[in-house]
Amino acid sequence: MVRNYKKRTSRGSWSEGNMLNAVKEVQENKIGMRTAARMWSVPKSSLQRRLKGKVAMPKRLGRHEVLGHKAEKELVYTY
Repeated sequence: MVRNYKKRTSRGSWSEGNMLNAVKEVQENKIGMRTAARMWSVPKSSLQRRLKGKVAMPKRLGRHEVLGHKAEKELVYTY
């Protein structure tokens, strides 16, 4: 096992506040999408998904929980 994990990329290093500010400025037609992405240091593709309404939850990298912990335990015990 890795004892001291060092992240190799800057993926996901943007803040949720910056994303919300970028979305707000684009929706108010103050600046364009690309300009907002550069200005607020957020990925253009992520900003585009937010503007289209495809992303409702905050950013999460890696594996996601589909079922809650309680529902998962119920499934395990039924089989």
